[in-house]
Amino acid sequence: MRRRGKKLVLMTHAGGDYASAIVEKFGYRERFDLIMYVGKDGLRDKKEMIARAMKELGASPADSHAKGMVVVGDKLADMEAAKHHGAVAILAGYGFGGEKERQLADFVVSEPREILEIVE
Repeated sequence: MRRRGKKLVLMTHAGGDYASAIVEKFGYRERFDLIMYVGKDGLRDKKEMIARAMKELGASPADSHAKGMVVVGDKLADMEAAKHHGAVAILAGYGFGGEKERQLADFVVSEPREILEIVE
């Protein structure tokens, strides 16, 4: 997606030590424009992470829908944060989400490559 000009941000509720270990193990630092986790620079939740990411990437809150901001996640907090910021909410149906997440999602995907079809 980065080759298509999309900015990618990894956001997790995992704590700093665990998040850092995963990022390093799988080489995510090279794959994402920003990496955010609970506790980093005082961040407390996904809503704050999205707001900070938008600021760091130079987007205003009014830009979120117009510029096609998308949140992909598998938890209720992901879907709620997407809706809060006017982003398209994509539920990773292969993750932990259930019926509440499905009700909030704009799209549900059963595998990662389906995201590309939605984002195009």
